[in-house]
Amino acid sequence: MKKTTILMILFWLSVVSSLSAQGSFTVTGGASVKISGAAYLKLNNTHWKNSGTFTAGNSTVELSGAQVAGSQIGGSSADVFHNLTVNRSGGNVVLGKDISVYQALTFSAGLLDLNNFNITLNQPGGTLSGENENRRIFSSSGGEVRQTLSLNAPNQANPAMLGAMLTSASNLGATLIRRGHQPRTGICSSGMKRYFIIQPANNSALNATLRFYYFDAELNGIAENDLTLYRSDNGGLNWTMVGFDTRNNTENWVEKTAVASFSWWALGCPLTFGGDIDWEQNSTIGVQNATVNLGGGTGSALSDFNGDYAISIPYTTGNFSLTPVKNINKLNGVTAADMTAIQQHIANTVPITDPYRQVAADVNKTNSITSLDVSIVNQALLGNTTALAQIKTSWRFVPQSYTLPLPPWGFPEKIILTGVTTSQTGKDFYGIKTGDIVATFANPANFGASEPLVLRVKDEALEAGDELTVAFRANEMNDLAAWQFALQFDPSQLQLLEIQPLSALPLTADHFGTFQVAQGEIRSVWAQAAGAALEEASEVFNLKFKVLQSGGKLSEALELADDILPGYVYTSALAESGIELEFYELTGTGPVPGVWDYRLLQNTPNPFAEKTNIGFVLPGACDATLRVFDAAGRLLQEHSGWYPAGRNSVDFDFGSGTSGLLYYELTTPFGVLAKKMVLAGK
Repeated sequence: MKKTTILMILFWLSVVSSLSAQGSFTVTGGASVKISGAAYLKLNNTHWKNSGTFTAGNSTVELSGAQVAGSQIGGSSADVFHNLTVNRSGGNVVLGKDISVYQALTFSAGLLDLNNFNITLNQPGGTLSGENENRRIFSSSGGEVRQTLSLNAPNQANPAMLGAMLTSASNLGATLIRRGHQPRTGICSSGMKRYFIIQPANNSALNATLRFYYFDAELNGIAENDLTLYRSDNGGLNWTMVGFDTRNNTENWVEKTAVASFSWWALGCPLTFGGDIDWEQNSTIGVQNATVNLGGGTGSALSDFNGDYAISIPYTTGNFSLTPVKNINKLNGVTAADMTAIQQHIANTVPITDPYRQVAADVNKTNSITSLDVSIVNQALLGNTTALAQIKTSWRFVPQSYTLPLPPWGFPEKIILTGVTTSQTGKDFYGIKTGDIVATFANPANFGASEPLVLRVKDEALEAGDELTVAFRANEMNDLAAWQFALQFDPSQLQLLEIQPLSALPLTADHFGTFQVAQGEIRSVWAQAAGAALEEASEVFNLKFKVLQSGGKLSEALELADDILPGYVYTSALAESGIELEFYELTGTGPVPGVWDYRLLQNTPNPFAEKTNIGFVLPGACDATLRVFDAAGRLLQEHSGWYPAGRNSVDFDFGSGTSGLLYYELTTPFGVLAKKMVLAGK
């Protein structure tokens, strides 16, 4: 700024004026100082003490140097500066009284301490200029900087550059904005050193946006990622956390939209409780969708894909507890292999020595592992809803800081926190899937080394009124300890009359579930501690149906239903394999003992888009034909050739013009086999 000549007219009654270092520019009572025009008065290392009359004109008063002691703006008279510049190379400018600034309070260097006094920025032009992290207003003991002005439909208006940016389509009228720098109590353990009081004449249905600016130096130990807005509607006595809509840590602001009315506003932190919930079988996998409930406060949160959770409540202090709960998908990961593992533990042939797996085996939460747990799992897999209800919860949780003993009964299932005054992080749990004991948990992409169990059924034409006894034959398996699968039949064509367990396995009617038979659903779950041997072509059970409607074949009305219950078989060592259902037609040389290696495999991938591969196994070299039909029975593609004994495959490409359920069949001198597949298209 260009410095102009200072014209000082002093009406002396008793005036002492000194501009020397560490001195004071003093106007005593009854004296007057008048500065004419746009003069520039620079007080270097000097106090301002006015107890008389000061007339600023259009002048600028600059407080410079490194004054370090006393109240640099003091005296008993009111001061109205036109322009006031703070340019301290050391020390702070400290208010000793209230002042007003008509035009600009400019910061070139240094800080100004309100010291429990107020600065009024007069309208229309009063404003702050040049504030940043190193030169700004602060307060050691209270005080505010204020302005009142008219605001009509403000659009990102920042009155007086105080840092409260307002947007509203309403006419707010005369609006008082006050900015203070003392932390507000009740919004964080150490509140932020800035608040705003916004008082419009019209203060309802504003639908306004408030952007609250701040300096890093005002954070007072609060992490920027924790900043959230609070408001008080009773003069700062009580505060309500209102959150935020947008937060920008680079530009230092927090914004809230849809503000109906203005009030007292402050930035604080929520009281946050957070941690991670890991699956005990693999700590790199989080337990998702567990509800963590906060006791001692009102709040809960769902864990995310990584198992992380965070609960935020308005700041308070006290005693709290964290309790995770997950009670959905109770049978997720639970298979017949888990029944075998529990049976082996009860028989003491293969004891469960991992305390987490013992917790998983106690499905009814009796602090014991008994045959009742086996029965509950068996019936639940069969579709018995009463048994499913006896599985008390889908997951159980234990704090990671707690070491489970063996046996584990009586372990804590919550984290208790006492005397909380700050946010709590790292409150981690291990999640235990109830009923999931076997380490080789169900994973259809990672079957065990053994071949699938293939159930073969003779295909037949359906004629109304006929009674069909459908025999299910299995391939050879030397060690079969458990199985589970579901069959789906068309209840409009077939009526189930009887289930006939046969002697190849120790099956009984209790190993079959018909709780949803009216919808065509049959489940089978069987498990035992020791493995059994199956000879090839063993008949394991029969289903007796009455045909209700003529038309089509059995293979079109009966299928495996993995969507109801995934089909798996297990050895006594709990190695896992799949289950397949194959239909065949006898041609005089069909599947019989001795030629049992005749198989049509499930296409891969399935479902598929455009291309898929169909495999088959031949007991001897022969001519073979593969045909694909749509659901209406129209032939879509056919492939014939001479194939050697053993496994063979053919690629099919259907392009992008077809989609839906398809049937494919293999015809050879050994018989006709058929399966379904799904063309998903694009």
